[in-house]
Amino acid sequence: MQLFITILFFRQVLCTDKTGTLTQNKLHIILDKTVTFAGCSQEDLMFYAGISCRRLEEGQDAIDHCITQTCKKWNDNDELFHRMNKHPTVDFVPFDPEIKRTEATINGPDGQIFCVAKGAPQIMLNLSQNCDEIREKCLQDINDLATAGYRTIGIARGTADKKWTFVGLLAIADPPRFDTKEVVEKAQALGIKVLMITGDQ
Repeated sequence: MQLFITILFFRQVLCTDKTGTLTQNKLHIILDKTVTFAGCSQEDLMFYAGISCRRLEEGQDAIDHCITQTCKKWNDNDELFHRMNKHPTVDFVPFDPEIKRTEATINGPDGQIFCVAKGAPQIMLNLSQNCDEIREKCLQDINDLATAGYRTIGIARGTADKKWTFVGLLAIADPPRFDTKEVVEKAQALGIKVLMITGDQ
């Protein structure tokens, strides 16, 4: 019994959440790390990301909020934000952990319906018609951003019948809490292995 207890002691593991536990839960987009595909400009990428969010008045999660705020601050006269508001949302599907994305059906200014979606980048990539031609570069970009500590969100635009085109990646930063490094180091000094449990890349 004593041997068993000793073995358990040396195998102590602390599993911790990431967002709001190790980090400040203050998300912001790093614009110079965004990656675009399919001839999409950075502004158009943010436009698609913005209209894929739940509207402000309906309440937003942290990701929708940081995307919307970036769009609002895009230029001095809120041109991008006004552009977004000219496109009424016909239908909105909030984030579903099973399909790992949100979807919005949009009524364009010419009355033409189109769709936008955002979510786990590999999921969005695999949904898209241009998947094969961009897969290698896109996966490398996802890995490079993850290695640098960024959370990545994939953005796709689609037709009314949901034929998707992958248009880019958003890089989202969430700074660590001021005491995270100290707490982790103290746990490790006590022989405790610290594991971060997260759904992010």
